[in-house]
Amino acid sequence: MKRATVLIASVLLAANSFPVSAADAPAAKLVPKDIPPAAISEMVDLYTSFCLNAFPDRAAIERLAAAKAATALTREQNAAYVNENPARGWSFRTPNALYALTIVDAPDASCTLRRITPGGITTIEPYLAAQQAYAARKKGTLVKAGLQSAAPRQTNARNRSRSRQQTQLSSGPRTTAVQYLMYPAEGKGEAESLILFFVSYNYHIPPDWRAEVEGYPGVEVRMVHQLSGAAPS
Repeated sequence: MKRATVLIASVLLAANSFPVSAADAPAAKLVPKDIPPAAISEMVDLYTSFCLNAFPDRAAIERLAAAKAATALTREQNAAYVNENPARGWSFRTPNALYALTIVDAPDASCTLRRITPGGITTIEPYLAAQQAYAARKKGTLVKAGLQSAAPRQTNARNRSRSRQQTQLSSGPRTTAVQYLMYPAEGKGEAESLILFFVSYNYHIPPDWRAEVEGYPGVEVRMVHQLSGAAPS
């Protein structure tokens, strides 16, 4: 678990290392702004309530959404979040953040909670603790499935002497994910996936999130609980 924390910390530093042009961010605040530990714990608590405890019980999720005075996402918003898979979703605000919750029904069943941050988070320990508590409650076994990173497509430009090579990154988002599999007790049933995504937008932040982190690079934090056979949302 400690190794996972170190890996994520290094990934977040890399995610914020894109070159920034004046055209991309004329008023950019180049020093990322850390969100307070209480805000990290809040997101983990919400993820636990919605995606680990209530999901996949539709009625339980709807009761929690109503208690948060959540607003239903439009069809277009749902499609943008879950690649046009049939889904239901809500957005709601707390004193710390604006959140988006999406639920994809079977057979691709998943529950995803998202928020934008100025430059990432400083620890994933609360998230790991929530996973461990969930696995213990289910009497399951957690296994780390791996760390994956997808960078924007690169193009190479050489100077006239071709003595040196310059790599330019596109403005697309960079996604990093750490995934754990929870195997049920005594091998009964299929594994569930618990996935933590970081999406670095390099100042090209989607409109729904832009006002939340104005002037900062923007790193989306996404927590997913995916039942067997589902594709991550």
